[in-house]
Amino acid sequence: MENKIKLEKFTILLYNTVIKVFFKKIRHKICISNDLKELEKISKIIEIFSNDACLTCKTTSALGLILDELLSNIIFYSFPDNKTNEIKILFEKSRKTADVTIEYGGIEFDPRNAPKPNLESLAEDRQIGGLGIHIVLKMTHLFEYKRKKEVNTIFLKLKIDKE
Repeated sequence: MENKIKLEKFTILLYNTVIKVFFKKIRHKICISNDLKELEKISKIIEIFSNDACLTCKTTSALGLILDELLSNIIFYSFPDNKTNEIKILFEKSRKTADVTIEYGGIEFDPRNAPKPNLESLAEDRQIGGLGIHIVLKMTHLFEYKRKKEVNTIFLKLKIDKE
């Protein structure tokens, strides 16, 4: 009788996990201000999203690196007036990708148009800047940018690593 109860609990847990991972739309949304201290909140929500979406450590680390780079650039360069501005981030898991949408005001800048870094010379001989965006663009499966009515939107897809 005890084994039957354990089996029933296990079956329910397994069923709920399968439903959550394969069928339920997993979404998390957060708004932060353009302050580097806010990046701590991003680390926490990435952890929550990754757990809910059953992402691997590799995918979670990649997502953290991508968002740290993008949000740092947005915070540093998009708001030269240093006024407080809102940055909205939406996390969604689709069947094979982790999708992120970032919306913010500030200066128009399409990261896809950033100058390509010089990867041929030694690190100490290179000009500072551009390498982070280059890495982000290489890591993402899809990267889109648009600007509409003073709002910048970055949409990216990161393939979910299976192991």
